[in-house]
Amino acid sequence: SHPDAYCFVFTYRNFAGIVSPYAGEIVEIGSNADQRLHGCLFMQHPPAKENPEGACIYVQGWAEDFALTDCDFGVGGVKALLWLDGTRSPVKEVHLMNNRFENSATYLLLATGRTIHTQFVGNTCYGAKQNLIRAESADSWVISDNQLINYEGKDLPALVFGSLINSSVTRNWIIISESEEKKGQTPLMVVEGGCVGCDLTLARRADFQGTLTRSRLTALDEEGVRREYLGSAAGSLLLNLPPVDTSKIASPKRGDVALDDGTNTQSGKPGLAVFDGERWQYMN
Repeated sequence: SHPDAYCFVFTYRNFAGIVSPYAGEIVEIGSNADQRLHGCLFMQHPPAKENPEGACIYVQGWAEDFALTDCDFGVGGVKALLWLDGTRSPVKEVHLMNNRFENSATYLLLATGRTIHTQFVGNTCYGAKQNLIRAESADSWVISDNQLINYEGKDLPALVFGSLINSSVTRNWIIISESEEKKGQTPLMVVEGGCVGCDLTLARRADFQGTLTRSRLTALDEEGVRREYLGSAAGSLLLNLPPVDTSKIASPKRGDVALDDGTNTQSGKPGLAVFDGERWQYMN
């Protein structure tokens, strides 16, 4: 419960002052690999004051293959429940699966510097004063099947990224309240940031606040029509289909759409083609 303490620290520097009976004070740890926390209970509530710079779990540099599974957290009064610090060296292979977070910290997950291959899947999350996840440079992340309940920062984006690269955000939702009079599931998971090579599935087009590059956003537009925004999040539907010889597509299905490279069109120019179940129909 000490406001300046951490429950767990994984770091390349020994700022905790750990002393070995055989080697004296540990100056630097070269690697943190294969850390597993399974079915643990974490309780951290500062009794007198908050620690705006602290965290329940702090993971720093050269940490690889760090996993939290089926854990239960009751944490408040700190900057982040889990802080991944990749400012000196990237934090890699973090797996956060099926945990229950009861959290009144500023952020549930804070990722500074570069983080690679992070899974945030199947978690139940209560609270977070600003953002559920805030990351600077996130590469190859998977964020899916998470439930966020009683989110305090209702007017703030749940997920904020400086850059999100080669990642996916799918099947996440928010429950505004669990009380009987206000009980209802609202599938809103607002995402903000620059996305490159990503696959996003959100409830509404308005729930994405950022830019897409070589990415796909699946969402409902203002008229309630499900659309896929490919390559750009601005304007209406944008298709960026590579030209192909449609006659060589194996096992097409009815309703498939492709851009023929001109091999099979009357004009000899690229044109859209739709498979009607028996043959390709060319628009020009």
